[in-house]
Amino acid sequence: RKPSPKMICEALKKYNLDKTKCFMIGDKQSDLEAAKNAEIKGFLFDSNNLKDLVEQILDKINNWKFSGLPIGLLSILVIFWKAYLLRD
Repeated sequence: RKPSPKMICEALKKYNLDKTKCFMIGDKQSDLEAAKNAEIKGFLFDSNNLKDLVEQILDKINNWKFSGLPIGLLSILVIFWKAYLLRD
């Protein structure tokens, strides 16, 4: 359970992702705490447009572009987005 970083750490290890190039988007403070506990960046999603938020975040992080996401970052975003959609 959040803010435990267990699920995040498992995904980072499974997909061999660099923590410095990953982040988590969540809709609760516990999501941000989980990201912090996993030593990745965390961002609060409090709007209706996830794509705009991701583009804003990527603009802040190394000027990455949404269309050119590193595959590892895209993978972890998909993992957490699916988990978000399937939660109770």
